[in-house]
Amino acid sequence: MKIFLKGTATEEFNTELLSFIEELNLVLDNDSSFSSNKVDTRSESNVHMFVTEADTYVEAYPRYEDTQLENYLGYAGWFYNGNGSIYSGNIFFNSPEKDDTGVIRWIIRYELGHILGLKHTEDTSRVMCQNYTQGFNIVFSDLDHETLRFLHDDRMPIFADSNQSRAILEQILEVNNSKAANKNKPRTSLKRETKSTKVIFACPRK
Repeated sequence: MKIFLKGTATEEFNTELLSFIEELNLVLDNDSSFSSNKVDTRSESNVHMFVTEADTYVEAYPRYEDTQLENYLGYAGWFYNGNGSIYSGNIFFNSPEKDDTGVIRWIIRYELGHILGLKHTEDTSRVMCQNYTQGFNIVFSDLDHETLRFLHDDRMPIFADSNQSRAILEQILEVNNSKAANKNKPRTSLKRETKSTKVIFACPRK
């Protein structure tokens, strides 16, 4: 995921974005094909983040001219191919909100969370809740991290339904529990061991 940041983003916004990019690279170390970084030009990117006012964003993306973007803290859209892989995304950040630390932290995670495959939740303590609660749901929980890792697991097919997902998750948990059990067994040997279509999600302003 190559992110290009444009517009009136503050230094704080940029710092929060870089922090989240680092977080993602650490969390998704189970996916050898995943890496995220911030790039200097739009042509290098596949995710365009634009901190600006609604009218300016519509000039760049006319398809949103019938959407009242001024009523949203952020707005994300992306495209995926026939295999279900997301190949590009664009995110609007409402610039009047750019100086609120909590909003910055939440909106970066919320909108990029959608592009990474996360859906809404009604749990108000979670980042992916559609409504921002001041100073409350601004960071990814351990459960959010594990959900991302699950979505990026090699055994997880794209477009899997709930039954398929449950079966795969149970398999992963069984393997991990088995590894943990073996790790905790006392050693009885002194031998040295070696190891050789378009989607849009928006977050409304209250």
